[in-house]
Amino acid sequence: MERVLRPNLPVGPYRIKFKAVFICDEKVDYLIRLNIHQHKVSQTRVEMRGNISLKIPFDDSLNLNFNMAVLSKIGGWIDHAFDYSAQHACTTLKTFLGPSWSTYMRSWNMSATQQCPLDKGEYIMRYDLSDVNNYHIPKEFIYGTYKTRLYYTDKNGMIVGCTILVVDIVRPWE
Repeated sequence: MERVLRPNLPVGPYRIKFKAVFICDEKVDYLIRLNIHQHKVSQTRVEMRGNISLKIPFDDSLNLNFNMAVLSKIGGWIDHAFDYSAQHACTTLKTFLGPSWSTYMRSWNMSATQQCPLDKGEYIMRYDLSDVNNYHIPKEFIYGTYKTRLYYTDKNGMIVGCTILVVDIVRPWE
């Protein structure tokens, strides 16, 4: 069966436009703290830059969670548009990044062959977001603006790191 392009439907192939990235709560001293921001390098290239502080190793004893809220057409965020939780945070992140893992590790000034766990310490990050096309994520998604709360929890359920990403999921030609 041949696939038919229906450009007015709210779901399909997409492109991600990064709008913002920031810490969930500035007042909390997270054990994993991503102090990053986006930097527009050119009309088509955006980088994440900043520093990452790991007061604990980033390993598989942590859980990876994210909650995506979608921006309503009448304003306001609708929480839990998409939720995901997984054990083994480091391995799960590595799986999501797929072939981009080595680029991601180099952006932290680590070896491209770095495996889990990531040692505690201070890291400087400079990551080109055009690499997002290589991630192991759905190839079709519902169009819209999303606020994604990415957070890590320990075995007791305590949040040890939290970052918010705001993105637009748009049609490939937009």
